[in-house]
Parts: sequence; structure tokens; C-alpha cells
Amino acid sequence: MWCCLSIFWGSTWLLETYLFRLPIWIVDFDTETSGESAIASAVTSTALGTLSEHAHLERGVVPASRFPHYGQDVAWSTVNEENWGAVIINPNATRRWRESLASGDSSYDPMDAITVYYNEVRFFQVVDEFVVPLIYQILQTAMATASQEVVSGYLETATAADLTRVAGSVPQALGQLFSYGTHNTRPIHSWAIQAPLEAGLIYYLIFCLHVALFLTRHANHYRRS
Repeated sequence: MWCCLSIFWGSTWLLETYLFRLPIWIVDFDTETSGESAIASAVTSTALGTLSEHAHLERGVVPASRFPHYGQDVAWSTVNEENWGAVIINPNATRRWRESLASGDSSYDPMDAITVYYNEVRFFQVVDEFVVPLIYQILQTAMATASQEVVSGYLETATAADLTRVAGSVPQALGQLFSYGTHNTRPIHSWAIQAPLEAGLIYYLIFCLHVALFLTRHANHYRRS
């Protein structure tokens, strides 16, 4: 049992150092369908810029041509554990934003720009505690950068009438232009599997208590003898 204890605690040493072994895919469908993307460069540069950080995930830009069915194929790759998570820039994300400015479409949703896929069942502690938070950290920075750059370009050419019309009909197109939605491809529905992992420390403490009581009893016995 003591050997198992040392192996368990040793496995958690420098845990964040090895996060780079967990591949995260970035797939740009926007450039392929729109001809240009106001988001792709910001997402890619932000992701690659974090590679120098102590805790980072492995990033890989995967060609969109590999996935003929777009997000559905990417989701299946996550389910099949080809990656630990995937960030896709959805088809026509930039075009939808530009069309919402031109038409004043109030149904424009910034969260349609990007979708994040992850597989919680694979190892929920790693996914929920490391993979997903690190992906969110990258996207929050990337979305702020992309939104600022695109709005600055639009304001240079827009007239006062254009700004008044857009602000009244589709204000979200001038605020946080792009955001992201998440899709857990395999959510955990039964949390019974959490008990062995979360309660394991309790079992170890109980084991140590029994060992301590056993040793104390024998020590007292030897003293009396």
C-alpha cells in the first residue's frame, strides 16, 4: 500500500509541466467559406503566443479541408480522442458579421463565431481543471483583440448615419463582435465515477490512521514487556 501511495503522489508532481502533451486543434472554416477571416489570425497568434508559458497545451492548426462535414467531423474527432479539445472558427463567421452591419439584422449572435469542442468523459479532472480553462483563456484574449481590430477598421469608413443605424438595430455588432460557444461531446451524466478519485485521499488518511493505531498498540506492548 505504501508503494501505491508513493506512485500516486509522484504522478501529481509537476503535473502542469506535461500539459503540452495534450493536443488542441484549431480549425479555420471561416477563411475557406468567406475568403477572409477577421478572427483566424487573432486566435492562431494568441494560441501560439502562449507556448512559452509554463502551463500550456499543444496547439495544432489543422486544415479545414480535412473535415468535409465541418463541425460534425471535428466533434467526432474529439469523441474519438484524436485531440483533447478543438476550437473551430465557424463557416462564414466574418461574412455574417459584415452582413449584420449592412442589413441591421438584430438576430446576429457573436457566439456563433467560434465553437469549442471537448470530451469530459475522457478524464474529467484534466479536462475541467486544465484543458477547458486554458482554451477559454486563449479565446478571451483572441476575441478581444479581433473585435478591437475589426471595429477600428469599420469606424474609419462608417458614417455617422451608419453608426446610428447599427447602434440602434444590432448593437452587439459594435461591442463584443465575436465570442464562442461550447459543446461537450461526451458529458458526464453519472458522477459516481468521481468518488474513487475525489475520496481517494480520505481512504489514504483512514489507512494511515489504522497504521498509526497499530504501531502505537505494538509500541505500548513492547514497553510493557
